[in-house]
Amino acid sequence: MNPLRLFLVSAFLGSLACSHAVAQTVVTSSKQRINLADTEVRGDRLIQKKKLPEGGFVEIGVPLSTIASVEWPLPPELSAAEAEVEQGSPLAAVPALRRQAALHAPFRHAEGSHWLRAQVAFVRALAGAGLPDEAERELKQLKTGKPPADILPGLELDILLARASAGDWNTFAPRFAALREAGLSEDASARLWLAQAEHDRRRGQPEKALFAFLQVTVFHPRSETAQPAALLGAIRCYRALGETEQARLATEEILRRFADTPEASAASKEIPSV
Repeated sequence: MNPLRLFLVSAFLGSLACSHAVAQTVVTSSKQRINLADTEVRGDRLIQKKKLPEGGFVEIGVPLSTIASVEWPLPPELSAAEAEVEQGSPLAAVPALRRQAALHAPFRHAEGSHWLRAQVAFVRALAGAGLPDEAERELKQLKTGKPPADILPGLELDILLARASAGDWNTFAPRFAALREAGLSEDASARLWLAQAEHDRRRGQPEKALFAFLQVTVFHPRSETAQPAALLGAIRCYRALGETEQARLATEEILRRFADTPEASAASKEIPSV
C-alpha cells in the first residue's frame, strides 16, 4: 500500500476510537470535501477510490493544485519531534520530521497545511545534527513553498554554523557578511558573531576574535545563551594579548552574572596562579 495512504488509513481508524478526534479532510477550490482516509497521492493527483453500486471500484483523480485547504489536526509525532529539537536532540528527531515533511508535502500550498512547520523543523534538525548538506537541500525545498521571509535567515545561520562546527570555513566568510545584513534576531546575530570570534581565535588572531566576542557582550546583552560564551572567549583573548587586568575584570563579571554555567566554571579554572 502507498505509504501516505497507509498512514492516513491508520490515522483515520485511530480517530474513530476517539470521539474528540477530527478526520483528515481536504477541501478543493470548488468546495468539494474529500476524506483522506479513502485516497492516495499519485504524482500530481489525489486519487479517490469509489465503490460502484453494481460492485467494483472506480478511481477519480483530483489535481493537487485544486486543493485549497486542509483540515488536519496537528500530528503528535510532529510536535514531539519539534520538542526533541528544542531540547537539544536534533538527530533523534530527524526520522520523524523526515516522515512528517514527506507526508504533508503534497498539500504544501493549501491553507492549514502542516508542511511548512514540518519542513522548517526538519531543516533545523538536520543542521543541528551536523548534516549541513542535506539541510541545504531541504532548505531549497522549503523555499518552493514560499515561506515567510523572516524564517529563512535563521535556518541559513543554522546550516552555516553546522558547516563551521565541522571545520568547513570556506563558505563562512561570504555568507557571514550576507547574514549580518539579513535582519537576524538578537540571539541569532549573537550566535553568528560567536562563530566568527571562535574561528578567529583558533586561527591565532586574538585581537580580531576579541572584537567579535565584544560584539556579543556589548551589542547583544539580551542574548542570555550567548553572553557566557562571549565573556569566556573575551577572557581568553585578553590573556593572549597580555591584557591581564581586562581578563581579571571579565572573569569577575562572568563569575558574578553566570556563576552556574560551564563557561564560568572554565573561566575559574583558567585563572592564572600568582
